[in-house]
Amino acid sequence: MLRKLVVITLILSVILLSITPSHALSLDVVSEKKSITSMRMEPIIEKYNSLTDDDLNDISKKFNDISEHWGNEYICKLSALGIIAGYGNGKFGPNDVLLAAQYIKMIVMALGYTPEIPSSQAYQAYWIPFVDIAVSEGIIKEGEIKDYTKPLTRELAATIAYRALMKYEAQPDDWYEYNKSKIFDYALISDQYKHDVVMAYRTGLIVGNNNLFVPQDTLTRAQAAVIITKLIDKELRVESVPQESEYIRFKN
Repeated sequence: MLRKLVVITLILSVILLSITPSHALSLDVVSEKKSITSMRMEPIIEKYNSLTDDDLNDISKKFNDISEHWGNEYICKLSALGIIAGYGNGKFGPNDVLLAAQYIKMIVMALGYTPEIPSSQAYQAYWIPFVDIAVSEGIIKEGEIKDYTKPLTRELAATIAYRALMKYEAQPDDWYEYNKSKIFDYALISDQYKHDVVMAYRTGLIVGNNNLFVPQDTLTRAQAAVIITKLIDKELRVESVPQESEYIRFKN
């Protein structure tokens, strides 16, 4: 009987050893993909870090509707990087509703991609190469957006941004429930987006207003500029974790 147990134990050990390498390999693949994304983004980050006040002032002068806007600096930085542009008539439209196609293009370019846009728009919309990349990278799911020429909801915008962030950063493993409790209209978020919206809060990609996220509302062009800039510049993200005043301490 003892002999049989020894044999069974050895067999199980061999099976476990054969399984372990494949798991380690999959982790290596994940790390490699994150590294590739980080390397692809390096030129953008280097250019971003080299921007001067004079550069931003020159960009600001090109638009006649952002000088007094709260999103001015974010808009100018992304414009200097070539990630966003105005309407061509001296206007940027910071408070205009953002379209899905515009957002996907911004996200993809922030990740370091520069797909070739077809010269003839008669055959293919400008945003199709960006959508193709976003789908292949898992930033958006096939059929998730029905019409790219329509506005994007805040919950989907936050989800897409968080998916993009996870292409090159590690997922935080704490304070999920804490951030969930900070979103008073959490129940209004679509079930498939709840996790990513909460994690977007956790990582500091997005913030609400008076603890409300308003998930079904639309996103403005200026608000999108803030999110994209935070993807590039980690220093702008304030991670949402409990503050000293929020801890409860018990005394004897």
